[in-house]
Amino acid sequence: MSSTQDPQVQAAKLAYHRAAAVLHTAKANRIEADMKAAQDACDREMRKRVNKAFRSVASAATPFAARAT
Repeated sequence: MSSTQDPQVQAAKLAYHRAAAVLHTAKANRIEADMKAAQDACDREMRKRVNKAFRSVASAATPFAARAT
């Protein structure tokens, strides 16, 4: 029996590849979570800027009659 056909060698290779897949999945999940956190922070900052600009425009766009009182 060659070493590649040995059940123990095949089991060891399978265990190695399963562990590598688990590690790869964990890394991918961590990267995905980091990217989502960065996108959420960017979205919060954009909402803050849009709200500030909207308030500025809304206060400047009050009708003349309302300003005179």
